[in-house]
Amino acid sequence: LFAASSLTTFGLGYAFIAWRHGSTAAEQGVTRPFGRDVLLGLVAAPVLLLPVFLMQMVLQKVVGESEHPIILLLTEHPDPLFFVTAGILAVGVAPLAEEFFFRVWLQGWLENLTRAWLLRRSTGAMPAGMSEFLIAGRGDGRLRDESPLLVSTSDSVDELPAPELTQRVPERASQSTPDEPQRANPWFASMAEPASEQMSYPLNPGAVEPLGVFVKWIPISLSSLFFALAHWGNGPDPLPLFFLALGLGYLYHQTHRALPGIVVHAICNGISLLILWLTVYNPGS
Repeated sequence: LFAASSLTTFGLGYAFIAWRHGSTAAEQGVTRPFGRDVLLGLVAAPVLLLPVFLMQMVLQKVVGESEHPIILLLTEHPDPLFFVTAGILAVGVAPLAEEFFFRVWLQGWLENLTRAWLLRRSTGAMPAGMSEFLIAGRGDGRLRDESPLLVSTSDSVDELPAPELTQRVPERASQSTPDEPQRANPWFASMAEPASEQMSYPLNPGAVEPLGVFVKWIPISLSSLFFALAHWGNGPDPLPLFFLALGLGYLYHQTHRALPGIVVHAICNGISLLILWLTVYNPGS
């Protein structure tokens, strides 16, 4: 039932964003080649998971064992068939749904909100059509790769240059390629618009640190906090999961691709399920 509801919610959310904002698969973090994203996830997994599992081991010694409902149920009723069902849920459904909910959609929206704040601080202006900007990352016109903010490495908001007026040429974000991860975000989708003199907002998430070294951690930290709170009540789990979410959020911020995080998340849940299996069926291992 939980798996069905999660997949249904994910499917409806994905379809709604695609329908309402014209977002392509690439703009929702799904880009080719998939093999490269899987490899990135496999490389990132040991880097992110080793400290998380070490922290979890220490917390279980100090605070107590995890109280996750699935873990408690598998411990009390170690049915092999139920283990298989739980494996499908933990390794397949949960990583897919949670990475889209917390990284692609929530963190993507928070990144737009942060950029709106930066624009306000640096220029005193706000994007025209604020609600549309926060939902789809659209200001008055298309984003320009040559915009000054997109190549700025300054951490100071006060040093950010003001946006400039430019003649826009209509184009569609669907023409983006897999080598343009900056467009793989549903909140940065953009539809064709008539050419006119419009303000160009430098909001491209794949540019060189457009949010600054410190500011970029605001959306990452907030989405990670919500991710940890979603697991509240499971014993010591929220704390290590918060730090795992920080790593997953940073990974998504750097690539704006969903698959690497899904791979890391699936490996994490798979290892946890394997440890539980060994504990239940071979306590001495």
